[in-house]
Amino acid sequence: MRDDDALWDLVESGLFGDPSLHIVDQEVAEVTNLEDGGAPRYLETPEITEEDYLEEEERIAFTSLRDQVRLCCNVNTKPAARDSAVEWVFVPGTRDKLGLDFALCCRALGARPHLIQVRALYQLYIRQIIFPRPLPFLATPLPELLACEILYHFGDEELDAAKAVWFWPGIRADILLDRLMNKMSRPRAQAAMERLEERGYVALWSGFWWFTGRNPSMLSPSSRARFKWSDQIP
Repeated sequence: MRDDDALWDLVESGLFGDPSLHIVDQEVAEVTNLEDGGAPRYLETPEITEEDYLEEEERIAFTSLRDQVRLCCNVNTKPAARDSAVEWVFVPGTRDKLGLDFALCCRALGARPHLIQVRALYQLYIRQIIFPRPLPFLATPLPELLACEILYHFGDEELDAAKAVWFWPGIRADILLDRLMNKMSRPRAQAAMERLEERGYVALWSGFWWFTGRNPSMLSPSSRARFKWSDQIP
């Protein structure tokens, strides 16, 4: 496989994201290739496919990861298929029909699992996909590096709020507040969410919250064009 640092720094058309945002990043784009391509011409590069990998193991890992992330994040995925894909992406050790799990596929491609997970959650937000229930009980928790980051910038209340949103993509705002009020007052819970939203850790749409880690849709067009998830997520 090509050198990781050079590989992830390549510019990729918006295959993992909303092309209207012109968000490009090879580390997440090349192993997923979600629907809705169409970055502006000056950002376009050839689409990465399984044929770009020389080793059979890498091609198989690429195909598994791409297919499962598509099922997890695309709008038209049927509920049962989405549930299965979400479990594969977020519950450690869950295997696909080939016996491969998410972490193994990421490792084979040189991708950080938590980066792909955060990027998938952002995809759910920009596609406005609302989960009817939280992630499975054994789902991977909020990545430790992001948890430490939130603690550094804010405190325990914001961390509790971020964890609650991480575990339920598209959680209804009133349900979230009810859950947080077991640990803090309503005004403090609302303030915690506002602070997280201001820094792009979470995003609100039509009364529903998603964990986003970063929210490039808040950036200016020129900043969005330079935004790379692999640089922004520790």
